[in-house]
Amino acid sequence: MPINLPIEPAVLCHFNSNPMRNHFKQPNYPALSDQIGLDTSKKIIGTSSKLFTNTTAVLFNAIELDNKKDYTVSYYRYETSIPNNLNGNGNSTMLEALGFAALFTDNSNNYCLELMKSANPWSAYAELAGLWPASSDLNKWVHIEFSFQLSTKIFRIFRNGIIMASFTFPDLNGYYSSNVWIKEIGNIQELLAIQYCLHTANFTPPTEPYVWIDKPDVIRDNASNKLHGYI
Repeated sequence: MPINLPIEPAVLCHFNSNPMRNHFKQPNYPALSDQIGLDTSKKIIGTSSKLFTNTTAVLFNAIELDNKKDYTVSYYRYETSIPNNLNGNGNSTMLEALGFAALFTDNSNNYCLELMKSANPWSAYAELAGLWPASSDLNKWVHIEFSFQLSTKIFRIFRNGIIMASFTFPDLNGYYSSNVWIKEIGNIQELLAIQYCLHTANFTPPTEPYVWIDKPDVIRDNASNKLHGYI
């Protein structure tokens, strides 16, 4: 059965060729109404996933998540190449919520997490190094989740439902914008951004799609009330 979300998500992209609509809460999202890049050979939920190459980047620049409130960003990914992504640069896997966190690899090909404070001038609250080897994510589906709980000021990163690192913010005065940037070598499914902390302890990653219970199959567009189609 689909998993009902507790509140309306900012973004929910299944990247599924089945008739299951994606959900965009805010207006002004990029035109992603076609099915170019869907891959039916690799999927963990449904019938397809979104295929990315090292020259493809998808930018959702109006998600409007607030890092001074609870939030979660999660997704499944299928890596087909070890990233070369030192300090967030280069062509490789990356999901970055600017002002929240950046996941990237170091010179030893281990994943690291950067919790950013300011973009100009650049500064970070912390860099959590050596979380796990990038090679362990190759050619398999891996679930990644970023979560933040305002009441405790604790940020957590999960891999396959297991807490890999956590950080308690000393303050919440840092820079924040609302971009989620995916730069991928491989496949993505079930991308979720929601202003809610879904997990604070280890959990079982989803085996069914997320839905918003009020309107599980309709895209809401506050600006034009039109459907964006399927991704």
